[in-house]
Amino acid sequence: MTIPAIRILIRVLGVVALAGLLASCAEEKAPDAAEIEIKGAPDAGQVELVKSIVSVFTTACAGLNRHWDAVESAVATINYPPDIRRDTRRGWRLEVRLVIKTRAEGFPARYAYASGQTLEYYIGVGRNSGVVSRQVPAQKLCRMAVSDPLRNRFDSFLAMPGLRNIDREAERMDVR
Repeated sequence: MTIPAIRILIRVLGVVALAGLLASCAEEKAPDAAEIEIKGAPDAGQVELVKSIVSVFTTACAGLNRHWDAVESAVATINYPPDIRRDTRRGWRLEVRLVIKTRAEGFPARYAYASGQTLEYYIGVGRNSGVVSRQVPAQKLCRMAVSDPLRNRFDSFLAMPGLRNIDREAERMDVR
């Protein structure tokens, strides 16, 4: 095979791989913001801010994104000020506590550990935006590092750069 033929083959394989990736993304079932109950947001601007934060999270959390139909209920609550433990370590300006109850059935076998659970996430925007969870099923569902109590590591943190723009919006709104 000649070098130009190899280059063409590589390009064709790249296009096929990209098409497969886009097709798998099209199958994802990201939640509609109307499906998530929002508490603790005093005005419409903060409600939209919380919806944006939850949207970034649910898009980044592969297990939830692909299997949102296995979710029974979801409640997002603004925590302001953020929990002092997370606030001082992460520099969060705003924290959203997301509690998700999953159906007893609905996840494929790969995610069976998440069935019938109440999953809890703390999503923060600020200097080091991301999500924290203490629950192993919640961590696994979002491909977070699994906490290790034997090593005194109870929380698992996953950085979410997609929250940076929301942090700027929260700063502009002077969320307090």
